[in-house]
Amino acid sequence: MDTIDEENLKRGLEKCLRILAAAGAEEIGTHNNKGRTINVKTASYRELEEFVREEGSRGLRDLSTPICSAHQMGSCRMGCQEKGRR
Repeated sequence: MDTIDEENLKRGLEKCLRILAAAGAEEIGTHNNKGRTINVKTASYRELEEFVREEGSRGLRDLSTPICSAHQMGSCRMGCQEKGRR
């Protein structure tokens, strides 16, 4: 993984954690095998920010965090249809 890609993923992870907290999640965390969770309802702003920074700084290259990419394809036909064909 390129260093720039790894940094972008880490910043994206931080943003996702903040979005989940702002949306009202009671508990947030990551799938990192050394990651923690935090109860958003009882944590102070400072504790939440520290948690987000710590989780965002964890490495992604050593298979400690599952990463996948999917290209979803549907079965909906697209494009022009020739006359008389279904």
